[in-house]
This record gives sequence, C-alpha cells and structure tokens, in this order.
Amino acid sequence: MQWRPALVLLAACYAPDPQAGARCSNGACPAPLVCSPATDTCEHEPSSLIDGGAQSRFDAGVDGCTPAPELCGDGIDQDCDDSDPACVVNDGPAGAVDVSAGGMFAVDLAFARDDVDGDTCAGAGGRDVFYTVTLSSPRVYYFDTFGASFDTMLRVFAGSCASVTSSLTPLTCANDACGGTQTQLAVSLPAGTSCIAIDQASSAETSGNLVLEVVAGSRNGMPLPAGMQQLTGNTSSSSNVMDPVDVNCDEPGSGGKDLAYYFTLCPAQSLLLDAETCTGATWDTVLYVRRGNATQVGCNDDACNGLQTRIANVSITGGDFFWLVIDGYDATQSGAYTLRTNLR
Repeated sequence: MQWRPALVLLAACYAPDPQAGARCSNGACPAPLVCSPATDTCEHEPSSLIDGGAQSRFDAGVDGCTPAPELCGDGIDQDCDDSDPACVVNDGPAGAVDVSAGGMFAVDLAFARDDVDGDTCAGAGGRDVFYTVTLSSPRVYYFDTFGASFDTMLRVFAGSCASVTSSLTPLTCANDACGGTQTQLAVSLPAGTSCIAIDQASSAETSGNLVLEVVAGSRNGMPLPAGMQQLTGNTSSSSNVMDPVDVNCDEPGSGGKDLAYYFTLCPAQSLLLDAETCTGATWDTVLYVRRGNATQVGCNDDACNGLQTRIANVSITGGDFFWLVIDGYDATQSGAYTLRTNLR
C-alpha cells in the first residue's frame, strides 16, 4: 500500500471590524473601539451603538457605568454617554424666565430636573421649567402648550418662583385640554409676581420639547362659562378699558365704562355666542366680542328696547382666548345689569 501525504485544510474566520473585549495595547484600541479604563479592554463607545442602546460591555456597566435617566448640571453622567449636559436657564425656580410681555417660548426638558412635585392636577408631575409674570394690577393671561411633544401640566403659584415648593398649593392648575395631553389656560393673575411651572405630567415622560404660547391680556376680567348663563354686575365703579370698533355697531361713542368676561376655545373648535341685556339694564348698553387683544368679531348697539343690546349667533373659531365686553355707549352710561349669555 502506497503512503500518500494527507492534505489538511485550515479554515479561519475573518472579522472585517475590530471585536470588543480584547485587551488594550498601551491604552489604545483599533478604531472605532476605545479603551475602557475600568477593564483595560477595547469596547464600543455608546454613541456608536445602533439605536443608542446599552448593548456593549463598555455601556452596560463593565466600566462602572449603569445607564439611567440623565439629569443636567449635576456633574454625573447618568446615561453613560461621557457627558453631563448643561441645564437650560429656567430649569430651576431661581432661573425663571420673565414672560410678562407674552410670546412663544421653546425649551427642551429632556435633561431637566424635577423641582416641584405634588398631586395637584391629576398628576404628580415630572421634569419641570419655570416662568414668571409681574404685574402692577390684575390682568388675564392666556397659556397653551399645543406645540409640546409630551403630556404637559401647568401650575400657577402666587409669588416668585424662588418661593415655590412641592408643599405649596397653586392658585390654579391645568392638564389635558381639548381632548389631548397638552394644556390650555386663561386665568386672572393678581398684582405682583406669579410663578408658572410647566411640568411633564409624570416621571415616565421621555420626550421634552416644549413650546409655550403666552398672551398678555390687555385687562382683567371674569370667566364666561359655556351654556346658558345669567350674569349680574355693575359697571358704575369700573373704568373705560376698551371701546368697540365702529363696524356693524351703529357707531357707538367711546369712553364708556366697561366690564369683560373671558373664555377659550380649542384649536379645532367653533362655537356660537348669544348675549343680550334686553330686559337687564336701564342704561344704554353696547356688547361686543373680541379675540384676544385685537380683532373684533361681533358687536351690537340698540337692538332691543331702544337702548339695550343683543348679539346673536356670533361665530367664533378657536385656538385662542376671547372677550365678551359689556360697555356704555359713552361716559355717561353705566349701571347695574343682568346679562344673559349662551356659548354653544
């Protein structure tokens, strides 16, 4: 039998990319790996992982870092990305942003801290940011968070934000408006400073993009409830704050003392408003409806009983706040009234 040499095939696996877990070479590793100082092994950086998950030994805690929700500005890298993000200016009560003039305000709460909690508004709250309004006299302000990417909660406190604690009861609180998870609120703020805290509705929220709209009302007023209402008051001790625009209003004069009721509508909402003083006043009344501080959307003078007023089927489209104003034809006309309304 003839002996023949055997042919032995050696197969080897080839990895096109460096593999994690090998020892570092003098503190260095082949790209894209980095040397973990805790284990002296080559590992993936968290930022290089698919979907940012904790799949590598470096990210999962071998080097002593266990990922957790990040908090800004505390000198700790909770989410193991080798950085501690800076806090936004109004993350804490001491840095509250002044929104007295109104406007649109955008901020990211993703790494903010939870400074004020407490079950005041159908939610204990989560990460929060702070705003402040300072007034010389009471005025109505409008707030909404319809541009936010998370479930928002809004609380209003009396005094500066620096005095706000979790045990302090807010003046008012709003949550889950218009069939959604964002917030809408019109509220009469007192003279002095008020603190507005915008919260994530719970600590389970992961998104943090907030867009806050603030409209500084031009006056104070009373809330107008929906449905049929009978409201009483007296304009004699009030002042002239607004005058109607002379369109479809029989050209009323100006300078009359007035009082106002405010209400809000959701962005996709349309309602009709009726209001009248036909049997509820003995002086020359004027009624008009105004959107925020500007556009007049309905007005009437002398529609019934000679001097009294009725507006009917005024069409109102939402996403804002509105005024219903009872006014005197001129500075000589004021007094007690019964105002019947139906916001439907």
